Amino acid sequence: GRTLRTRLLVGADGGNSLVRDAAGLSTVGWSYHQKGVVCLVELDPADAAGNDVALQRFLPSGPIALLPVSDAMSSIVWSVPTAKADALLKLSDESLAEHIQNAFQAEVASASVGDHPLKMLFGLDFN
Repeated sequence: GRTLRTRLLVGADGGNSLVRDAAGLSTVGWSYHQKGVVCLVELDPADAAGNDVALQRFLPSGPIALLPVSDAMSSIVWSVPTAKADALLKLSDESLAEHIQNAFQAEVASASVGDHPLKMLFGLDFN
């Protein structure tokens, strides 16, 4: 491989940073015991007109956000306790769409889903 030298290196490559690991930088952190349930939803055509504003609703279980992707598609990010996320991930697309509708009070035609564990990390070394 090639060796590069620099006075400043920014490792903005996520929680499992290869840059941080390669530099030998340590961190301290903790789990929020939540997951971010992420899915792409197709909006009901009657509600999709003007789908150009991101919306967020704060629920007792955690926030849910609707992020426009196109005129009729949006991404959902729903932060919930791990057990609830695991239950949501086991639902059929139709049942998940119903849960999203109930949580967001919006019409969703269909949904497909994935999850991302949520955690906090702080760098301990700043060389």
